[in-house]
Amino acid sequence: VGVYYMEHIEVDIMNSLSFLAHFDWIHNFGVTNIFTKEVLQNLPSEWLTHLKNLRTDELNELPFIETSSMERYPAWPLSLHNFISRASTLSLDRKQIQDITPTSVDYGMARGMTPKKWHEVSWMASLVNDIVCKTNCNLIVDVGSGLGYLDHVLHQVYGHAVLGLETSEGHVHAAEHRAVSQGLTCSRIQSMKFDITDDVDCFQKFENIITNLKFPLCCGHSIKGVQTSDRMLTTPFHKVCLIGLHCCGD
Repeated sequence: VGVYYMEHIEVDIMNSLSFLAHFDWIHNFGVTNIFTKEVLQNLPSEWLTHLKNLRTDELNELPFIETSSMERYPAWPLSLHNFISRASTLSLDRKQIQDITPTSVDYGMARGMTPKKWHEVSWMASLVNDIVCKTNCNLIVDVGSGLGYLDHVLHQVYGHAVLGLETSEGHVHAAEHRAVSQGLTCSRIQSMKFDITDDVDCFQKFENIITNLKFPLCCGHSIKGVQTSDRMLTTPFHKVCLIGLHCCGD
């Protein structure tokens, strides 16, 4: 069963990569450049003829109509039907059952957060903690950690060791200042300037950072952390949970 599952996953990944490569003109750009790069000019004319006649609510429904597009829009070209069908088939289930509850983030921990960020952090922290505990990870590496909102909650509430990697040195200093203001002065939570590039040197540098990282086995927050196990406190750092919330590097 395990072998079949892995083979199935590999096929899904390859099909997704093929799909994304074929339609890279849709996504291979910064979303803020959708107009300056004239991305919409890449839309096939046979698609545009029909899409421009849709109402806003109909456009919003496109990701969810799955394979019923032929029934709803029989005049559309086959290429557009195939695109919507493949995109729906390769997508994760959008009706996933939530078996987690949001982390309780009080006003003190939420200081500086917008309501949107507060919502994101409370759910993301709960999800990350659930994964970390199920997989026995003992270090969380947050790529694009920004001002440290998520990292601070993960450490304060759950006691996890967290390393935040951030491309903006200003954000790193701000995150460190915020950690002090939150009473997070132990070295089990750290922020570091790190620029991610698409090359082997970056991967090697990342690996060296993790290998040489020195964290104390425990601190006041890790001892009282509601999900921290003895194994997480005593095992050398070798199992990493890699996360990112809006890790856009802007």
